[in-house]
Amino acid sequence: MPKNFPTLETKRLTLRDIRESDTDAYQAFFQDYDLVRFLNANIPWPYPDGAALSWIRDHLIAKQGKGLWAWAICSKENTDTFMGVIEIQINDKVGSRGFWLGRPYWGKGFMSEAADAVLDYAFANLNVDKFLLENAVENTASSKIKAKQGAKLLGIKDSAFVDKAITKSENWELTKDSWLARKKS
Repeated sequence: MPKNFPTLETKRLTLRDIRESDTDAYQAFFQDYDLVRFLNANIPWPYPDGAALSWIRDHLIAKQGKGLWAWAICSKENTDTFMGVIEIQINDKVGSRGFWLGRPYWGKGFMSEAADAVLDYAFANLNVDKFLLENAVENTASSKIKAKQGAKLLGIKDSAFVDKAITKSENWELTKDSWLARKKS
């Protein structure tokens, strides 16, 4: 974990470092097929016992600040209330972003709020020129967030997800210039 890993604050959320203490909530959320069905096919289903701890320890914490930045999405009132994860990966000024939120927090605008804070941070502090974003075509909630943020839909491609019936993804681009223009308006 980088010494100065940034904690981001929004109106209702605190985005903080991922901790091993988040494991139980993470593992429990990943038992919900409706949550994981839109995620990359590399995620095992059914989600095995102990997989969350391994992922948190060996991927999220181990790679934190080394091309990967991952935040636990938490309630501002109680930063131990783990709601989900948002992460970005950056390679040569181009970022990608992934996120998920536990079912009790769906439909309340939390992910848009978290994603805006992460984009602000990435464009201002991590020298990112653009984000290339992807989501399952059927994941309309994720599409709406991207469109609302000013991302441009580039097209559709073949992809694999936990739900084997989902075979297409939308591909989006969000540039720093378009993000800053959106913020001004």
